[in-house]
Amino acid sequence: MEEMQPTHNKEQLEKRELVAFTPARSEKYVDALLRGLRGQAQQSGYAITIFENEFDQAQQNEQVEKYLESGELPGGWIWWPVNQEAALPTLRKLADTAVPVLQINQLPNEAEAALVFAFVGPDDRLRARNAAEMMIEARDKLAANSHKFASKGGNAIAVTYPKTYGGYSLCMAAFKEAIAASGIQLIGETNPGFGAEKGFAGVASLIGQIQDLGIDFIYGMDDALLQGGIKALEQAGYQVGKDVIAVGTVGNGDRQLLKTGKQYATTLQSPLLEGQLAVQVADAYL
Repeated sequence: MEEMQPTHNKEQLEKRELVAFTPARSEKYVDALLRGLRGQAQQSGYAITIFENEFDQAQQNEQVEKYLESGELPGGWIWWPVNQEAALPTLRKLADTAVPVLQINQLPNEAEAALVFAFVGPDDRLRARNAAEMMIEARDKLAANSHKFASKGGNAIAVTYPKTYGGYSLCMAAFKEAIAASGIQLIGETNPGFGAEKGFAGVASLIGQIQDLGIDFIYGMDDALLQGGIKALEQAGYQVGKDVIAVGTVGNGDRQLLKTGKQYATTLQSPLLEGQLAVQVADAYL
């Protein structure tokens, strides 16, 4: 990604203050990331103000508008969009202030890349591909023990972020590509939102739609969604960890699920480190 070179004055560059716009800490992942932002800001000598939204782009846009109306400008912006398409006009307004913008968590698309100086966040393609490979590994172990699947290669379902969320397309494209030659069939997908409650509702509804096909695997785009999906499967009579193999992606979920075998595996990702790195990168640039 090319760095943009914003025009800012000496006073702005020397202003050791950061303003961040992010989702709310109600999720374990977000909470850890925000702790990383705050802790590293304190260590690096920055004041930091964080405006949280409930994964609501309209709310985030309004927060930015109100802040800009105040006329105050920080030394740097930290930006985590919820719906990248709907957020683009707001990102342009941040960039128009000539204060540098660091995007976190959501990989910038082509339009965003021209407006931000750097990105700190996960490789969505890699984590989804790793999850798929762990699912295939589990399938092969079961097949070696003469396990009976609902279909020849096994049937999988996915519980994911909304399709409008930035990481969705990258994750699902990589996941589908990775299982394409494995024989595992993705027979259903639900996109309920964020958190265990949404995961439960989405998977419960999906089970009702595909109940005659049988389910061997569940892929959770993050472990919070997967927790809810596992609960829905168990309430429907599936034995998760035995009849159904559960694989997650972000590694911020219930460790007890991994210990008990209800969740086969998860990819590792540190939101705390992500928050720390974001401040370090902003500091180096400023």
